[in-house]
Amino acid sequence: MYDSSNGLDFNSNNNNNNNNKQSSSNPLPSEPKYPPKPPPNLLASRLTKILNSGGFPPPPPSPTPIDLSPLRVSSSLQGTLTYYHFFNSLTEPEKPYLKSLIELAKSYGNTPYGIKVSAKEFPEALELLAAMKKKQSKASAFKLLCSLHLWSPHEDLTLLTSLYPLYHPPLPSSPPPPDVDSVLNMRKDLRALKVYTIDGPGANEIDDGITLQILPNGTQRIWVHISDATNLATSSDIEGAKMRRTSLYLPQRTLGMFNGWRGGGMSLEERKDCRGVSMCVEIDESGSIKSVDVMCSWVRVSYALTFDEVDEMIEEGIAFNEEWQIGALLKIANVRAGHRLRNNSTESRITTPLPQGLPVVKSDRLSPDGVQVGIKLEETSSLSGSKSKLIVTEIMILANEAMGLYCSQNSIPAPYRTQTPPQYSTRPVEHATLKNLKEKNLHLPAAWYERRFFSPAIISNRPGLHAGLGVEYYVQWTSPIRRYSDFEVHNNVKRYLRMEKVRGILEEGERIPEEVKSDDLGCVFTGVDDECQAVFTSCDEDANKGMIEEARSITKGARKYWVLEYIKRANKNHFEDFGKTRVWDLMCLGRIESGSVVYVKEIGYEFVWAGEEFEVGEEFRGWVERVDPRFGELNFKEWVGE
Repeated sequence: MYDSSNGLDFNSNNNNNNNNKQSSSNPLPSEPKYPPKPPPNLLASRLTKILNSGGFPPPPPSPTPIDLSPLRVSSSLQGTLTYYHFFNSLTEPEKPYLKSLIELAKSYGNTPYGIKVSAKEFPEALELLAAMKKKQSKASAFKLLCSLHLWSPHEDLTLLTSLYPLYHPPLPSSPPPPDVDSVLNMRKDLRALKVYTIDGPGANEIDDGITLQILPNGTQRIWVHISDATNLATSSDIEGAKMRRTSLYLPQRTLGMFNGWRGGGMSLEERKDCRGVSMCVEIDESGSIKSVDVMCSWVRVSYALTFDEVDEMIEEGIAFNEEWQIGALLKIANVRAGHRLRNNSTESRITTPLPQGLPVVKSDRLSPDGVQVGIKLEETSSLSGSKSKLIVTEIMILANEAMGLYCSQNSIPAPYRTQTPPQYSTRPVEHATLKNLKEKNLHLPAAWYERRFFSPAIISNRPGLHAGLGVEYYVQWTSPIRRYSDFEVHNNVKRYLRMEKVRGILEEGERIPEEVKSDDLGCVFTGVDDECQAVFTSCDEDANKGMIEEARSITKGARKYWVLEYIKRANKNHFEDFGKTRVWDLMCLGRIESGSVVYVKEIGYEFVWAGEEFEVGEEFRGWVERVDPRFGELNFKEWVGE
């Protein structure tokens, strides 16, 4: 009945596997007899006592690291540690009851993929609840775990019931692999270049830095420096990253693809010598790529800046004087944006994109549940956002386009992201609606309709047009700490660079250094005339697809939960402050089979208003009849008052 996915033995030691003797009149074997399982009275008594004392105390510190990676019992580290210590204090017959209670509580609320689970499937949990004189239900199990402080009231059940690994095993004591690229003398010293990193506040996975270099003849070189994650990752790090495939960024927490300490150690840190993979790109006046080169490097970040700091520097003029490189990079970003617009990128079709509301969750000791919830409106286009984000977005798109070109020119296998242009002729009715909305300057509904014509990007082993970005090649490689497919691209590019270096060494009659192993090159390579071709890392997107979709589902579920929680709190606070119902400004973006798609303008949130047919582009006001974040429910009623 109980799986062993949490790495602990949940099997009762009372099982008797000896079948009864078959009756001569009945040739079929009889059901095995098991001794009755002892009732959970003692466990119920212990939990009741803990409950009456205010819940579990904080877990004790451990002198040695504890491997929590098999556990899926709480989305918080403290809750998991508490469970770990308490579970190990139980007798073997008691353990299934606690495990069953956790599983019952996980099925509460808006279950992933709409899977409905009956509470009757967890008889041990119901028996335990009955022994504690609690209502035998999913809600009761959920509330009990919250009261025990194993869970918070905002426990992320989508995350808990997903396949995404929650914890990393303790870091091994073994050192990272040797720096083969330094052994081969192929790391170029770029520490004299001025390198900027631009990221959000508190970011601890800094993958990329940028440089603008101007040569004596006036040629501008755009450098993009990416953390050399493959150089620092051990085999166990790689296995863990391969399972996760991506870092997970949720409103309440971040789950790194690599162990937090390792991921931070891979980052490009300010004023510290760091190993990198650097790309040098030159563009012409129109923004097209003239040349691209890639190399292993040593870099030193001059300034670690936030987006807000860069925007302030631009606004105050510092970016055009003391830090003139930032102003020059902004000019290049505008040139590149113009280049993509001329290639019919998404921004050329959607001139006024729909802002998206992102929930911001912070700790707040004054709040009854310990959290504060806000909404930050994010522009979905770099052209309508801040100048700092325009710089980073355009330079990263340039770097990914250049990597696609580089891999294509050098026959390096890579996952090319391609996207076909919108096919308006296949949906003439919607296309007519779209044109009508544009003529009426109804920009937000037009953006919604335009978005429906975009086909999803696909991964191919051959280069092709990415219509949405307006580029001819596109290979993502700028986030090897956060995306495993980028990590694989680094592996392939570095194997190519090493093979080229080794060929040069052999052509000069020298020996390959002993530290260089066949795996570093991707093949056994012994002579200059050796026809051996490097075995590149598989960039098959099918390997990435499952966990990537899982991560998207988790992220989508978490964001929806916190947006609804924000609405719930906003309504409550408004009524307490003003003694009346809060009214929201709404707009109908479009219609689908199940109802009208309505946009809550203040918080950038879209939802389906079932059973109502508003006019597309119609603006109206509504009040919240019901909102339940746990069950994902949001019902509005049209406001008819003043």
